[in-house]
This record gives sequence, structure tokens and C-alpha cells, in this order.
Amino acid sequence: NVLKKKIDEHGKPYRHKSRASFRGFTEIKRYDFHETFAAVASSAVVRLVISLAVGLKLRLHQLDVVGAYLYAPLAAELYTWAPDGIRKFRDECWQLLSHLYGEKAAGAAWKKLFRDLLVEFGFLPINLDETVFVMHNEKKA
Repeated sequence: NVLKKKIDEHGKPYRHKSRASFRGFTEIKRYDFHETFAAVASSAVVRLVISLAVGLKLRLHQLDVVGAYLYAPLAAELYTWAPDGIRKFRDECWQLLSHLYGEKAAGAAWKKLFRDLLVEFGFLPINLDETVFVMHNEKKA
């Protein structure tokens, strides 16, 4: 967890900021989580897709979803210790309402949510790399 004070031009704090993260290093595989995922396309696949798009005069789109992991639904109840500096009681813990960065299963949950959404809109993942999706539109003659 990161706690910061925003300081004004007179050196006085005017805002307190907090960013919570999960202590993923304490999680145990198959007990706390079953699947992990980091959405990174391989450089070879990126080069291949760009080459195909240039050769076939296709349009490419890419996106980055800020705070992506926070949008995936939790599959089970999840608790974490209250952060230092905010905690009121020694053994205080919080029930999470969404995934946090650092949690091992967050990437896999986001991948499933996003993949299902893209498939619903007619995109399909390519076999070579599950981070690349295509949509085939046949032009009418």
C-alpha cells in the first residue's frame, strides 16, 4: 500500500492519496488461486500482425485499459489485511469488492472477462497468441 501526502506551494498537505495493492507474494497456488495471466503479446506476433496489416492494407487497433484488473468480478470472497496507517485495530481485515493489483488471480479474471466480451462482439483470438484478436468481415461484391 502506498500512502502519499500532496503538498501545496506553501509546504502544507492539501490531499492524502492511497493506492492499495495485494500482498500477492503471500498467496499459495491452488489454495489462494488457480490461474495467473499477464497480457503481453510476443514481439514476433506483433511484428507478424503489423506485416500482415501493411501487406493487406488493413487497419489495426490496440488499446490499454487503465486499471483493467479492477473491473473483473471476484469468483469468491476475498479478504486482505487493512493497510498500515489506515488500520484502526491490530487484526483488522477488509473484504474486497474487486480485484487489486498484486493479486495473483486478477490477471486471469480480467482476461476471461475481456475475452468473453470480445467474443460476444464477434472477435476471435488467434491460435498463435491469446492476446491478439481478429474480426473477419467479408465485403459484399
